[in-house]
Amino acid sequence: MLTANSLDAIGLSYAGTFTVPGPSGDVAILRFTLTGGTATALALTQACSANITTVTTADSGSLGSTIFDAVDLTLTVGGTQLAFTVDSPPTTGFPSEVVLQDVVLTATTFSANSLSMPSFRTRATNC
Repeated sequence: MLTANSLDAIGLSYAGTFTVPGPSGDVAILRFTLTGGTATALALTQACSANITTVTTADSGSLGSTIFDAVDLTLTVGGTQLAFTVDSPPTTGFPSEVVLQDVVLTATTFSANSLSMPSFRTRATNC
């Protein structure tokens, strides 16, 4: 899961709904791409594996060209909260540069050609 208080997104676009292999069979996902962006209060949480969950946080971060396959995505744009799922995908495009707030992304995959999280902190907990 990726969360951010705000994400200044450049080139955010919805590429469509796809099916990808998952540990228990195929999973329907929403694919988004991003040319780049900067985030505040960024956190990456990895799912429980071998009884450990890891959370990496940073006060700020920057992303290069990114592809993320999401099970769901919630965010706020201009004061309006939006929620996307496979059953309710985006129906319109995003502005070429948009500030997203209260971002919560449940992703199956997250691939960035660059990710900078200065002064990051990682915490592991039992799950």
